[in-house]
Amino acid sequence: MTRNHFAIQRSLERDGSEIVTEDAWLAKVPAMSACLAETRRYQTDPEYAAAQDADRADRQAAVYDKMDAGVARFWAGRKAVS
Repeated sequence: MTRNHFAIQRSLERDGSEIVTEDAWLAKVPAMSACLAETRRYQTDPEYAAAQDADRADRQAAVYDKMDAGVARFWAGRKAVS
């Protein structure tokens, strides 16, 4: 077993499983591999990284715009009461 195997095993144990079987560990390998492939592509493909950054910015703007509007309404209501 490699050092990386032990790190992954410890992370799986922190997921709440008291006993992590080899089958449970192996079931997570495809997801971990996909995550590593995604990270590698993001780091090596500038066009892909730019598209991902733009998508992330759009999603964050949608969330923060809604949140900012709610905060503005809250403070407008507080100022009206004062």
